[in-house]
Amino acid sequence: MKYFVTFFVLLHLIFSNAHAREAVQMTQNKWEVLQYSGIKANQVNFNNNTMTIKVNQSAGPLVYRLDKPQVVKEIILDADILGKLKLNKSKQGEKGNDDFSLRVGLVYQGKRRLGFMQKQVAAGWIKKLFSLAPKNLGVSHVEFFTVFQDKRLTNSKRVHPLSDLLVENFTVQQPNNGKLKVSFKVPSNKTALAVWISSDGDDTKSAYSVRLNQLILN
Repeated sequence: MKYFVTFFVLLHLIFSNAHAREAVQMTQNKWEVLQYSGIKANQVNFNNNTMTIKVNQSAGPLVYRLDKPQVVKEIILDADILGKLKLNKSKQGEKGNDDFSLRVGLVYQGKRRLGFMQKQVAAGWIKKLFSLAPKNLGVSHVEFFTVFQDKRLTNSKRVHPLSDLLVENFTVQQPNNGKLKVSFKVPSNKTALAVWISSDGDDTKSAYSVRLNQLILN
């Protein structure tokens, strides 16, 4: 009986670690702010465990490496978006209109790795993405859960036309008051390595800010 109980205790610990709850910390030492080549960078500030992204005709990703790789089944988000994108009449996401106020992404572990020649020519953000993988492993892609303005995107999904490393789920339409308190399910059993946040306004020459108050992974 003792060994039977011990087995189930170990099983519980393994399962709990694989699906660990993690409250993402909004502190400067936990995030890496990246910049796209040739594009003005966003300004990022940290204060009282919140993170504010100021967009002014700019763009740029932020990366948060998880304490340990884990399967994420739910994302809980509390954020304020101050201002809106100046979208044109084409569908949001199309060329010249490919800006979104908030993309919350999970970097998934996989089998893809950069070869020697690819490392020499890859953009900085791609090198960073692949560096998140544990030794002798690779990445699959970044799965984004995206806040959108254009209602035509409701309940839709796409592989980004510029890279199949980026998959977008158009999850929640930005409310008029900009206040987001939402939770959504993550339909995947893949192992997440990091959180990848993106806000941009370079295509549409937009200016706005995003304040992340809380981000919890279950």
